[in-house]
Amino acid sequence: MGQTLGKASFSGASKPFVNLSGLSVRKLWQSFQLNADGWGVNRQLWTAIMSTISADVSIQDIDAAADALFTFLDTDKNDIIDGLEALATLAMVSSMSPLEKMNFVFMCYDFDESGELTLDEMTLSLKSTVTGLCKLSATDIPTLNDFELIAKLAFTSVDKNSDGTISSSEFLNYISTNPTASSWVSAYDDLEADDALVTTVADLTLTGNLATEVAGTKNYSKPAPPVKFNADAPFLATLEKSKPPPPPPPQEGEDPPPPPPKESTVAPNSALSIEWVHGYSGSGRGNAFYSSAASIVYPAATLGVVYSPADEENERPEPTQQFFADAVTDITALTMSSSKTTAACGTANGTIYVFSASTGAALSIMESILPTGVAAAHLAFSQDDKLLAVIGADADNSLIIVDTATRSVIFTAKTGKSPVLGATFSSSNVDTLTIVSAGTNGVKPIVFYVKSKDFANTWVPKKGVFGTVTPCPLTCVSNIGPKASESVVTGTLTGDLHIWDGRNLKLTVPGAAAAAITCLNYANGVLAVGSEDGIVKTFSVSSTLVVAESASMDLRATGNVFLVADTAVSSVCLDSSKEKILVGTRGNELLELSLVGTPAEEGAEEGAPLPFPQVGDVLNGGPITSGHGTFGDVALTCLASNAASTEFATVGSDMKLFVWDAATHKQVKSLSLDSPASCVTYSPDGGLIAVGYSDGPKKGSVSVFAPGAEDPSKLEIKGSGVEGLSQAAITTVKFGPSFIAAATDIGEIYLYTLEANPDTQAFPLMVKLEASTTASAVRHMDISTS
Repeated sequence: MGQTLGKASFSGASKPFVNLSGLSVRKLWQSFQLNADGWGVNRQLWTAIMSTISADVSIQDIDAAADALFTFLDTDKNDIIDGLEALATLAMVSSMSPLEKMNFVFMCYDFDESGELTLDEMTLSLKSTVTGLCKLSATDIPTLNDFELIAKLAFTSVDKNSDGTISSSEFLNYISTNPTASSWVSAYDDLEADDALVTTVADLTLTGNLATEVAGTKNYSKPAPPVKFNADAPFLATLEKSKPPPPPPPQEGEDPPPPPPKESTVAPNSALSIEWVHGYSGSGRGNAFYSSAASIVYPAATLGVVYSPADEENERPEPTQQFFADAVTDITALTMSSSKTTAACGTANGTIYVFSASTGAALSIMESILPTGVAAAHLAFSQDDKLLAVIGADADNSLIIVDTATRSVIFTAKTGKSPVLGATFSSSNVDTLTIVSAGTNGVKPIVFYVKSKDFANTWVPKKGVFGTVTPCPLTCVSNIGPKASESVVTGTLTGDLHIWDGRNLKLTVPGAAAAAITCLNYANGVLAVGSEDGIVKTFSVSSTLVVAESASMDLRATGNVFLVADTAVSSVCLDSSKEKILVGTRGNELLELSLVGTPAEEGAEEGAPLPFPQVGDVLNGGPITSGHGTFGDVALTCLASNAASTEFATVGSDMKLFVWDAATHKQVKSLSLDSPASCVTYSPDGGLIAVGYSDGPKKGSVSVFAPGAEDPSKLEIKGSGVEGLSQAAITTVKFGPSFIAAATDIGEIYLYTLEANPDTQAFPLMVKLEASTTASAVRHMDISTS
């Protein structure tokens, strides 16, 4: 297996799926995890998986295109393709950065999620990924001996402790430094031309070195020698001239300007406490609830938040937050008791906590419920709150049932290799637990754990009976119907609802949603349904389980200016009054929507706007809370405070700029960016905000924003700095007296004047400096006031 030069070319069947976004790749991976029962994927399942990105790509017939790609990948014509091979291949030809691509491949083949690959896993990852790439580009596939040799060389090179595994960092280091591996990554990176040529250099050794341009390293040039002081003299003189003039002396009769305030010498208060938390962990599902005290309980990173809305009658003029703060790792699952007085949460390290749903105070801690290091995936209280079911995120998706009074484990079982997607106890029989798994291809994806009548503390699994209905991928589960009913309802990948009587499928509600159903909630004769396309629906449910749609609300049409890009619904919870519904999104927003409409005023003109609220309107003037997306590898990347006010700004790789007010605890401005952002800063007077970009079409550039002249609540771009930049990621930005400085991850610093070209809105480049002779990233810089 030799090195590869140039860029790859592709067949017609694969071209539509070249340069997918990172978000699209992650959607495909999530759908695969949700629905596939193994590596093998048939044509029908492949088409369903690919349909999840239909809104992201400009393909008229996504099903036909997916079918053609399936045929192209199915080289042995057995109507089955390797799902991991296909997804790793699509990731390698996506628009993600090389580092993101290799991280994705590592994740695919890290089967035990240990953060390490064995020699066999390393060999399989190389073989599957390269085989898929060769299929797409009609290139000869290397032999198994080639893959085994490279894997062994990798272990010899980087497995320093000889433990038979290599870590993620060791894997990435090897791929980026080994000429053969890096050349293959480069050949399938930054793809543009369809007629690019791939040349195999068979006579180059696996451990040899190639020149930078041959290896295909992008956007890199050898650093220039350090700039000497004499060379800086003209620039320093320019800076001196650009300083703002001193204020004029006061005119006769005017008071002199006040002296500058004295610097405080008092030590800061080191006793810190949490005042307010922005954000919600929307990557979980079914994890936001109303409590019996009319508060809202939800997770935010390691915290359980108890949010109480403003209530003048109870002398609470403003909303308040209280916190469960005993967890030391992120909360991965949260549920509410049937009495709605207590909540339970599980964390990434496997600890289970029970806390008050009105104050956040910890009530009990269970540290040894799950094996060490196994995260809690799902939790469910029995209807009498005496039992708590815990599902682990281990390879066997372990089920543990706990007696809540004694905090002791009374039952354990392995539910299977398919990830569990939901669990609920029956309404009438407190001892029956229903579990929905991601089983497909004939594997029954719903199992009812029924308590044995012959043996104490024993639950017997019984598979759901689909009858004449073909088993299909299920996604979530909830109780439904009156208290005496043993019925449950499940959502499906195709948007249908299945209603079960005991463990038998009783009826199907086709097309309840237009996309995969992600969460369900039933209360007082109403069923709430959330789906991946950002739509929330409610259905009335009669005592005989007759289901009829009563309302449909599209989060993309709520008029909420703060709504983030990912509107997939992660949680729904009905208020006991039936007048509102709590909705969480995968974009980490939590909103309350109205379920009732205010009638028009008497005598109102025909066609006049209806009074607020109407069905689907966002209550409270905006989200309960919001934050940057954290789905996949998206995250908040930088925070900057405004020295002139109580504002602060944040940016993230979700391509969002948010401005917050620390005094009012509200998000006051938001802006969608063109690219993932890595840094943000305010000008000294607080009037400008600068953002630096680390990836995407604006990688290596800087934008400056200010409140709009006509609408100060909105941000307008004032100019951009791009001249001379080498497309290296911006790592930090700072304002000077009359310029802006942008530093990069290869040690460069660019200074731009703040007088933008009126035609192009571009800031002229003043000078380029080299902060590092070794192309090291600049992590911080400061500019003196002089």
